[in-house]
Amino acid sequence: MWSPDQRHRLALEKKQLHRAMSQFEFFNPTRDTYIEGPVTPTVGSQVFRLRLILTPNYPHEKPSLIVSSPQVLWKRGNLATINSLGASSHEFHTYGKHPSGCVAICFMNGWDASMTMIAIFIRGMLWCEGYAAHLRTGESIAEFINK
Repeated sequence: MWSPDQRHRLALEKKQLHRAMSQFEFFNPTRDTYIEGPVTPTVGSQVFRLRLILTPNYPHEKPSLIVSSPQVLWKRGNLATINSLGASSHEFHTYGKHPSGCVAICFMNGWDASMTMIAIFIRGMLWCEGYAAHLRTGESIAEFINK
């Protein structure tokens, strides 16, 4: 159950997110809340679904950002998956696998309660662009982001 302060924060963020990125929807707004929506990189036609999973202590605790679809993310050449990396990977900007089996995206090193869902989703979109570039060129997501 969200506290009054959390409910106020979530209502503000929902309004801002709807204005800036209307493809993202809130689910289970009173408990086990997550926000999910489609992302299509600028090159290619593959659609990803990003899911932001809020912790009970949000915004004081870092949420999780996962790629909920496709659940299996192949590396270039289809010989291995990002999912199989296990632990965190700097090369692919991941936190390993989420308990759901989906790839968890590393969207920032630290956490600050002033971060907004919009900022997190922008970083998630950048990750999707980097993954699409990896499939085309073989360069790592880290290389793409560092350019």
